[in-house]
Order: sequence, then C-alpha cells, then structure tokens
Amino acid sequence: MAYVVRMATIDETPEGLHLRMSSWERLGSLHGDLLIPRASVVSSEIVPDPWQILRGWRAPGTGIPFVIMLGTMRYQGLKDFCVIYRRRPAHVITSREFGFSRVIATLNITERQQFTNGDGTAADNPPG
Repeated sequence: MAYVVRMATIDETPEGLHLRMSSWERLGSLHGDLLIPRASVVSSEIVPDPWQILRGWRAPGTGIPFVIMLGTMRYQGLKDFCVIYRRRPAHVITSREFGFSRVIATLNITERQQFTNGDGTAADNPPG
C-alpha cells in the first residue's frame, strides 16, 4: 500500500507568501502555518542543499541531521523557521520585521519541477 504524504507548500497570496504545512509538519515543528507579509520579504531564492545554510540550534522542533528538520533554529538572537527533508532543494525566503529572519522549506515535487533545472540547480523564477 502506498502512502501519500503532503509536504509544505509556499503559496503566493495578495497578503504575502503563505507557508502551509501538513498536520504532521505542524506537530513536528510545534508551530502553525506562516504568512510572511509582502512588505517583509527581502529576498527569495532556491538552494540545492539547505543543510549547508542552517545555523544555530533547533528549539523547538524535530530534527535528525540530513534527514528531517522541522521547527525553529536559533542563532545569535535570530530565528529561522525550517521544514527541510533530506538533501533536496529548498526555497529560502529572507525577511525583515517578521518573527523569523529566514523561512527555509524543501520544495515539493511540483515546485522542484517548476523552480529547478532538473539537476537540482536553481532556475531564475522563484516566487516572491
């Protein structure tokens, strides 16, 4: 029997960028969905391996290095919010005047096809 696992998605809305997580991701990250206001978005990029840009300590959340990272990473007074699976490409949204300095989320299969060149390298069209 195959299981369908819903992954986090980042949707562009009139209000900003909306990170929507599955129930399991919300449980593992100990956090609800996020809405990053348009005025708070500084930059948006796709990175091939999000583990290389992680900084600090996870608290609170769930993590197994190079397998899964769900939740808040804290570093020198800054906070990043992560929904990362394995070494798959991820969307990194840098923000200001928002609860997190960065939101890092692994691309789901549709986003990977849309925002990468097939080899994991970033295409030039991330949302935001």
